[in-house]
Amino acid sequence: MIADIRGVPRAEREKRIADAVEEVRMGEWIDKRTGKFSKGMKQRICIASALLSNPTILLLDEPSTGLDPRGMSEVRDIVKSLKKQDRLVFMSSHILSEVSEVCDEVAMIDHGKLLVYDTISNVTKKFSGSDNIVEVGLLKSVDPSIITRISNLSGVTGAESMDDRNLRIKFQGSQDTQARILTDLLGLNVPVLSYRPAASALEDVYLNLIKATL
Repeated sequence: MIADIRGVPRAEREKRIADAVEEVRMGEWIDKRTGKFSKGMKQRICIASALLSNPTILLLDEPSTGLDPRGMSEVRDIVKSLKKQDRLVFMSSHILSEVSEVCDEVAMIDHGKLLVYDTISNVTKKFSGSDNIVEVGLLKSVDPSIITRISNLSGVTGAESMDDRNLRIKFQGSQDTQARILTDLLGLNVPVLSYRPAASALEDVYLNLIKATL
């Protein structure tokens, strides 16, 4: 929904528009017509329009649906940046890898009924077994002996190499444990490029809880 700022003084209105457009990284196109914009660019403009009233709560309905990989990545990065500005962001999405990467908490709803609401770590732990799983993207491959050392870290119940640049680590504990494991990885000089809850774990929860719609 586009915010109505017609009653705002012109100078303030222009500043808000410029700030919102910069926030979605569209500043260089601010004086361009939107007719020839890509779908991803139009989606970013839609987010900018929602920011005009400087809301503390933002509702995003599947913001990356229908976008190409570049557009999805751009919108995802914008949503992450919105989280850092004292805004509460509600985002609906069926792309569970996106939910795992972007969100701190997750709610699953089936036919209007709330089935679960908690941190992603707690949800995956409760409904997909006793272990949580994080996926670690690496800048470069590591020696196999490092995998053994990771497996012996406190709280870790197992570690495996998915390929040369990706690891899966199973652990027991809370988000504090997850944060500490990341610190331990850096202490082992593991070249961490990304670190996030496993999308497959959240997918398992979804399939286990929402069966009637399959």
